[in-house]
Amino acid sequence: MHLCQVVEIVLVRDSNKAGTSQVSVIDFSGGVNLADSPYSLKQNQLVTMQNWQFAPTGAGIELRDGAKVMTTNLETSVPLYSKVNLLGVDDDGDVLFSVGQGVYSSTAGGVVTVLGDMSSDSIPVIEPWGDPLTGHLIASGGNLQYLLSGTVSTVDTSPDCDIVSKIGGRVVISGDDGARVFFSGVGDHENWVIDSDTWTDADALWVDIGYKSGGKISTITKIDKDLVIFKTDGIVYKLTGDYPDWHIFEVGHNVNNIGRFSAKQFGNDVVFVDENYGIHKLSLISDFGDMKVSQYGREVNTQFLKEVGEGATVWNVMCRGELWVKPADGSKRVFVHSSVYGGWGVYTFPLEPISVLSAGRTVYLSMQGNETTAGGNLIYTLDPSTYSEAGVAIQASLTLRPLPVNTGVTLLKKSTIAVAGSGNVTYSVNEHNFITSESVSGAETLLSFQNFISDDVRMSIGATGGKTQLNKVSVEFVEI
Repeated sequence: MHLCQVVEIVLVRDSNKAGTSQVSVIDFSGGVNLADSPYSLKQNQLVTMQNWQFAPTGAGIELRDGAKVMTTNLETSVPLYSKVNLLGVDDDGDVLFSVGQGVYSSTAGGVVTVLGDMSSDSIPVIEPWGDPLTGHLIASGGNLQYLLSGTVSTVDTSPDCDIVSKIGGRVVISGDDGARVFFSGVGDHENWVIDSDTWTDADALWVDIGYKSGGKISTITKIDKDLVIFKTDGIVYKLTGDYPDWHIFEVGHNVNNIGRFSAKQFGNDVVFVDENYGIHKLSLISDFGDMKVSQYGREVNTQFLKEVGEGATVWNVMCRGELWVKPADGSKRVFVHSSVYGGWGVYTFPLEPISVLSAGRTVYLSMQGNETTAGGNLIYTLDPSTYSEAGVAIQASLTLRPLPVNTGVTLLKKSTIAVAGSGNVTYSVNEHNFITSESVSGAETLLSFQNFISDDVRMSIGATGGKTQLNKVSVEFVEI
């Protein structure tokens, strides 16, 4: 049990006199650390961090960007409460998406056009393909399809597939029937003829990955110029080179990647979700192509593993330098890693995020509405001037690491919080409210002279209703 007491009398004392200490936090770049004891955290790490993003101006943090509605189902054939899968952006800047078996496009103004149907209604895997016009290859469980200039065409000669990638000018596909990977003819996504008297090295090919080793291919992604292939028997393979000089190596063992959407290239690594160990990565470790598996989400994996399940998804949000990881179907939480600052945070949404797409400088997001909330909304964009979603205000909160003390009890004397922007700020210590709600407009310094005695002092700050930026927290205290 911790000793705690709110002291109503304000003690007047020179902070420079012996016995008074001061702690200032101006760097929040360490993000949240849920793995270690709060007492052992680095000074730039936090005990909790929800709905804060790293500010573009430095190591300060600010209320995360909100999801602004771009497209609804009004005057469209898209049903209510749809799960929208974002596919890409075409050469005209329209967003391509699927709902069930249908394929659609939306302008930035929200005008929806029906483009066609997929081979099945399963969630598709997409791969950009084409020159000079770029289309999108679609693998949804049936024949390969190609979406170009608003038209969906089916490649009737292709094997059934639910995974698609590319390497060396060839389309790469795989299905759910085992370990076989198919390669199209060079530069031709319609060339899948293998048994032919006129066959050449430039025509279609196939190879079995981990022949007779057991397991099926769970997903295929890339690292550098190589394919990385995960199998359900726990072995990861790397395919490097071009036919006939390609080589296949085992690069990971006891790896249990969850599914088709839980592994993604992120910089020079492949980040994936292991059902037993959480967020991990596969990395190149030498110029010779050697690779290793290591933990990527150490600071959050303890909590992440409590939530992980079927449907875990990894999104590379390139224009923000972020990696988003949803732990399971149904989750409204996303674990977010910043490649710029190296810290983790957590975003919470009022509805379940279904799909995320980074295109140019824009992030598109879909969330599944329900009978009472945002049932007709299809596509959102992240917007720095949006502070609520589906009628719910975004609530940012954090808890600093406990004050570093050597004796048993601490007297907290003065708290200083430097903020900027707009919104309302709250400040509490051990769940006692010191600043209930202070309106912020521009750069301000918030002061609290309430005194507090405890053997474990934990300060929490909240923000809502605007783009509040937190730049510095300072406290003066005395060890008793």
